[in-house]
This record gives sequence, structure tokens and C-alpha cells, in this order.
Amino acid sequence: MIDPTVLKRISGGEGVATGIVRGAFSMPAVAREVCGFLNSVTGGTAFVIPEPRLVADQKRGLLETFESQLKELITPSVLFSVDLEEADDMQVFVVNVPPGSDRPYVAEGAIWVRQGTETLRAKADDIRGMFSADPLPERWERRISPALEEVDIDYELVHAVLSQANETGRFHSSDMGSPNAFLSQVGLWRASGYTNAADILFARFPQQRHPQVRVQLVEYRRDKTDDSYEHYEWFEGSVLEIAERVFKVLSGYIRRRAEFSEGSIKRDERQNYEGFALREGIVNALAHRDYASYSGGVKVSVFPDRIEFWNSGRLPREIKAADLPRGHQSYPVNPDIAHLFYLNDMMDRTGRGAERIADSAKRLGAPPPKWRDDEGGVTLTVFAALGREDARNQQLNVRQKAYLDAVAPGEVMTLAEYGARFAEGLNPRQASRDLSELVSYRFVRKEGSARATVYRRVS
Repeated sequence: MIDPTVLKRISGGEGVATGIVRGAFSMPAVAREVCGFLNSVTGGTAFVIPEPRLVADQKRGLLETFESQLKELITPSVLFSVDLEEADDMQVFVVNVPPGSDRPYVAEGAIWVRQGTETLRAKADDIRGMFSADPLPERWERRISPALEEVDIDYELVHAVLSQANETGRFHSSDMGSPNAFLSQVGLWRASGYTNAADILFARFPQQRHPQVRVQLVEYRRDKTDDSYEHYEWFEGSVLEIAERVFKVLSGYIRRRAEFSEGSIKRDERQNYEGFALREGIVNALAHRDYASYSGGVKVSVFPDRIEFWNSGRLPREIKAADLPRGHQSYPVNPDIAHLFYLNDMMDRTGRGAERIADSAKRLGAPPPKWRDDEGGVTLTVFAALGREDARNQQLNVRQKAYLDAVAPGEVMTLAEYGARFAEGLNPRQASRDLSELVSYRFVRKEGSARATVYRRVS
């Protein structure tokens, strides 16, 4: 089934941020569209509708072949996302393209630009404009790490990542024995030396030059005001390896429990966290944080009912915290670092991770994740799907507990009735939040919609 929003954008036709490639399949034509968006200031989405549709044994194989072939046609290397939507009568490749941070981008030996609803070969004035614009300061990840020498590089790790990228089809190289050629292709090495990104990704002891690379993990017995810890640890080394080691520790907090569903004599196996959400939390914190400040860092805080991932820096100005649970355009803060996480199969499609974390919470029956972006940094809170007794004891407020004590299973109530009986004087928005939390913990089932919405107490 094809996402209705995809169909709506296709039916709306070409636009400044929408390109449509339809008909006999031509990868160079797709590369030109993507290149035009990369060279723009807004990015965009290319919808590729092959006619006839492409055929492969597996959807993943078709998607990976499409993506790898497309990336081979565009230089310099760049991270964008490709998804495949299919129905009986249509096949759509959706290519979400952020504005490029290393313009100009080239496809078929030419620079392409987006002008209105068309992608055109750049003219002299277009190219001159790209170079005459006020240059952005060089990103921290692209600066040369002056104290990093070749002997410091962990070439076994480089080779492992290169092999992984080849196996998954995310990168193709016939020269598996030349790690520096690989590092050059992904922008981590040039004649003047290795970049800061190469240092924190592939050096053996990057914390000697960049102490801010360290990650702190603390397990609190109760809340942050409690100074007693169950677990306290610092992680050092390559950020790729740090991500794996932190995730291994976090996996130990995944618990399974058995619960009886309403109206059933069978027990359901439930867990408090999905591994994907925890992995995405630490990978995103490491890939998108601000590395320029020595006082920055990443901290993972584990509480009985939630796990918080904090990283220094801010969200890109194009994204608000409220946008994250929904599909959104990707604006990677550190494109080179994010690209290596992607090649190492630790990051999925750009722009979709936050949405999938939110979907994970919904599947588990946990409260939705929360993102906070302020001067202190970016914080993601992933909540545990607690059992009912734990939820009642740890999470519910006085009003919600009074409701559970007073309302019998099967009884229905409107928002207004809840407000009058249990939340007198409280604004309707807070009363609605009370009921939404009761729904998320499966004490209540929401029925109907709009003004006909009622909330049924379940056993």
C-alpha cells in the first residue's frame, strides 16, 4: 500500500521541492533530479515511478541496488534516504534529499540546479553564485586533525566497515585492500591529512585529542535528585564502537513480562523497550551532536521508567522538536559522521529514525517519546512500557488513581465528565492528557472520534 501523502504529492505535480521521474527507467535522470535538490537551499523529494515496474526477488535487494547505483552517479558522496512504496498498479521510489553541505554536486559530469519546477544544467551565473556566496565556516568534522597520524588509524576497523558496507550494498568498492582509498572516497582523508571525523570514527584513542568524544552512562535508582547509582560508566574509543558497547549495556534493561489481555485467557508477552529505539537513541546522539566544544558530550541516563539520551548542540534550525515524531526532511549536523554510521548499518533511512521510535512506543503501549531542544542541548526521552501495577504506582497522578478507584470496568465517560468528576478546575488540555496517559497504559480504551469520543474503563 502506498502512503496517501506520497500519492497526494505525486498528484500535485512537480514543484520547487518535488520532482517526478516517470516512465522508462533511467538512473541518470534520477541522479540529475537528486543533484538539483542537493545544490538547492531547501532540498526536496524525488518520486521515481518506473514504467514498467522493476522486478527483484526481494524488496530490500531492489531498494539497495537502486540506492547504491544512484549514489555512484553523484559526487561528492552524500547521504540521502530512499524508500520504496508499492501497490498492485504502481511502484514508487521516494528519494528524500537534504540540501547538500558540500556544493556543488555533479552528475554525468555536469552541475544541475532546481529552477522552479524543472531541473536544469547549471549556467555560468548559477555556478558563479555558488562560489561567490558567503562561504560557510568549515564544519568541525571536515577540519584536519593535526595530531592524528597514520599509525593511529585502526585499519582493522576501517576494513570491517568497508566490508559491511559492501555486503549490504550501501557502498561498492572493488579495491577492498586500500583503506585510505575508502577514507578518501567518504571525505575522511585528503592530501593534507585525516579529518576530525576520521579521528573519532577510526582512531584507536580519539579521546587523547578529543576528550569530548567520551560518553557517560548512569543508572539512577529513582530520579536525578537521588545521588545513589546502580551503574556508572564512561565509554571511550571510536564512536562506532562506543555505540555498540553502549547499546549492549542498554539491551540489559529490556525486560519481558506476561500479561493477560482483556477478554482473553491467553498471556501476552510484552517488553518494556524495543531494541531499535535504544539503538537509534545512542546512534543519533553520537551522529548529530556538536563535537566542536570540548565541554560538550553525550550522556545516557537510565531511570526505572525511562531512558534519556542527551547530547550537546541544537537541532538544525529547519527542524523543531515537535516535528521529529513525524516524517521530516533530514538535515544532518555531521553528514560525514552520519554517513559512516549508515555505511556500517547502524543508521537506517535518514529522517525516519524519530518516526520509528514513536511507532515503537505505540506498539509497546508506552507513552510517546519526548524530544527537548534548548540551550543546554538536545534530549530524547524513551519511556518504558510498564506493567499496570508499576504504571499505577510510579506514573499516575492523584486524579488518574481516583478515576481507577471509582470507575468500574466497562463504564464509559466523556472528557467533560472526567473533568467534572476528577479534574475540577483543571484546563481541558490537561484533563485530556490524563486520559491519553491512561489509554497508553491500557487502563482505558478510547472509542469514537471528535465530539463522539468516549473513554471506556477496561479491566
